[in-house]
Amino acid sequence: MIMPIIPSHQDPMEIVRGLIRTIPDWPKPGVMFRDITPLLQDPRAFRALIDIFVYRHMRQRIDLVVGI
Repeated sequence: MIMPIIPSHQDPMEIVRGLIRTIPDWPKPGVMFRDITPLLQDPRAFRALIDIFVYRHMRQRIDLVVGI
C-alpha cells in the first residue's frame, strides 16, 4: 500500500506556494524574483509539486517536453 506523501487535510498548492520566496527589487528595482530553492530542498513539497504537474496534464496528449 502506498501512503500519500501529503496529508489529505493539506492543500498541495498551499504547501508549494508557502515555500516560494519573493525577493523584491532583485536583480533590479521593480523586479519580483521568485526563489524556488526552498521548494527544491523539501522532498515532500517537491513531491507535491510533481503531483500537481501530473494531475494538471494527465489528460493531455504531450508530444514533446523541453527543458534547460
